[in-house]
Amino acid sequence: MIHLRAIRSERCAASDRNTCARWSESALPASLTVTGEALGSLLFLALLGWVGAAAGGANPLKPVGRVVFWGALAMGLTAGIGSLVGKAI
Repeated sequence: MIHLRAIRSERCAASDRNTCARWSESALPASLTVTGEALGSLLFLALLGWVGAAAGGANPLKPVGRVVFWGALAMGLTAGIGSLVGKAI
């Protein structure tokens, strides 16, 4: 993440203001960024579970549920540990 910010800063310094403004835009307001990332991650985990089930010839309901459940649990535990040690997500 730090590396990407450095690249963005260099591009903003080397280009016009319009390019710099495009790099700083976000699809969500700042207050919804963490929620949006979590929901987006779960959505793509569900997609990957479905692709895996389709590749294996299985009914996709169980694999999608399994992947989403364990992914949500892992994200929740990570957020909980981060809040315990005082680190921001």
